[in-house]
Amino acid sequence: MSKINALKIGNNLKAGTNFVLTVPLKYIGRTDGTKQFNNVQVVDYGQPNANMVFDFIELHPEQIDTPEAPTTDKESVTTGIYNNPLATATDWYKTEHGEYVAYYTAKGKDGKTYVTGYVAANGKSESIINVDQIDLNTLEYHMIYRNGDEEVAAGISASFADGKTLVVDASRIGADGIRLKSQQGWSYNNGGYRENTSGRLYYSWEDFLKNHNGSVDNLVGINMNASAFKPGDTIEVVVPVRYIGKLSDQVQSLEFKSEARKDVSVKLYFTTVRKDLSQVKQVVLLPTEFMGEQPGQSNWKLVKEIEKDMPNGWEAIKISNFPTYKGSFNMDSLPKGDLPSVVYGSAQYFVDLQEIQKIFANHGYTVKYANNNGKAQEMPFYGYVTLPLALIDGGGKPVAPSIWTIQVQAVPAIILNKDQHYVADPNAKPWDTTSMIDEIYAADDAGQRKTRDQLEKLPKTDVDISYEYQAPGAATAAPVDKVDLTKAGVYTVTYSHTYADGRVVKDSRKVYVDDVKQETKDITRTIIVHEPNGTDQTVIQKATLTRKVILDATTGEIKSVGGWSTAKWERYSAPEFKGYTPAPAQIDETAVNKDTQDTTVEISYTANEITKPET
Repeated sequence: MSKINALKIGNNLKAGTNFVLTVPLKYIGRTDGTKQFNNVQVVDYGQPNANMVFDFIELHPEQIDTPEAPTTDKESVTTGIYNNPLATATDWYKTEHGEYVAYYTAKGKDGKTYVTGYVAANGKSESIINVDQIDLNTLEYHMIYRNGDEEVAAGISASFADGKTLVVDASRIGADGIRLKSQQGWSYNNGGYRENTSGRLYYSWEDFLKNHNGSVDNLVGINMNASAFKPGDTIEVVVPVRYIGKLSDQVQSLEFKSEARKDVSVKLYFTTVRKDLSQVKQVVLLPTEFMGEQPGQSNWKLVKEIEKDMPNGWEAIKISNFPTYKGSFNMDSLPKGDLPSVVYGSAQYFVDLQEIQKIFANHGYTVKYANNNGKAQEMPFYGYVTLPLALIDGGGKPVAPSIWTIQVQAVPAIILNKDQHYVADPNAKPWDTTSMIDEIYAADDAGQRKTRDQLEKLPKTDVDISYEYQAPGAATAAPVDKVDLTKAGVYTVTYSHTYADGRVVKDSRKVYVDDVKQETKDITRTIIVHEPNGTDQTVIQKATLTRKVILDATTGEIKSVGGWSTAKWERYSAPEFKGYTPAPAQIDETAVNKDTQDTTVEISYTANEITKPET
């Protein structure tokens, strides 16, 4: 009977005959590897055939457990994963067609499984992963999606690595690649493997490996919209990842996009445990400017003009568990008491910026910024225990383990040129307010680490300018409305910029306007004419020499003098008296310089001899 596959009714049937044919069947599957299907056919000779084609599908339901709850250990305990109690999401994230959760897990060296918070909108999920207390070979990314009551593509993607701090661990993935597990047992294909450099999708595991020389270090995510998920099904993705910990200490490595394109993420801070602060005897704050980076190394420059003004590190350091992106420092979030014990070495040491900001601003810098509602905002600096291979030019090295050096990033805020010097001029043009400012830190910058050369320029007018004037020799200065280049003195020009949180960053330079005066020197030639009648006539020739004297804008004292000019005494001809001959009859024109002395020249007359007529 197992060979029968059809039944023929050959006898003629009377008109109006109805009958029901029921054949019991047994599904035994196909053993030749082809698709399993059946074709039901009714053949009425001489008429079109009636057909019904249907498939037999074997479902293989898979066990998908309830998502693990985020770890909630107390902040005073060092654990493999510590979740920010103010930013730990535990809810399923809703999409148009369903809901999902995504998180990381790792096995602690104590054998316990630790779980990060779930992804949340606007990145409001933060976790510290202590690389010293977990087995780095057990890091996994989990995503569980519950489909709604429609058979539809979910329209989401899963991002689980960045290629810099986290990479996919291919040694823990099978030959068929990253699978989508189905609780109902359906077989779904993922929508492609995405690389981090170009964002290109590769539609098979083999194709991705082939085009990347067998490496998955550039694999950062998969699409999950290639298949329509069955109504009510639950789908799980588990991706083993590996921590390679290069330059970045903060990684926003999860990003999900629903059909509404709303991003959700989790922030992960990888760190190590630092020894108790009681062992630290000195805290040094190093103001450094980011100069650039290359693979495995970042370069910083010590800002020496700020270093001498930096406060005692113990006075400035604050302690909390996570950075707060709110502009001003939330003092209420600090543990109470003097120098509480430190649990985590990263994302927990803070520098109070209220006073340091003033110091930085006076040198043309501001502190590190972070994004807050689209604007670059000041934030409490979280002092990393180390930046791997952070080379600080001129920074020196601690001489003892009891010295803790915290690197505070100094960001050029208002970059001004040098002080300016002028000499008062009654015909001077108005002073150019843009001649001193070079650039300011872009208020709309998202806070990415940039070198000075990369800082975006804003219009020169995007600052407020104020002036103070101090007269030469005066003890105090007074506000004025401009720099007057016709008036000697010292002008202090302050440029300020107000950020979105209302805090002001400012820097000042001085404009020195020296006074100028003319100094004269008279050198005389006195000519005495002894007239024949016995009287004297005195003629005085005066040559006036001049030089410029510069008076210091600050003190009013002589700052510098110029060279003396030259002059001359004009030629002088002696007056004539009948019957007399002058000696000398003419005094020549004479050049006069600063070395010429006053002189006297006398003219005398001699009577001419009388010539008697011949007889």
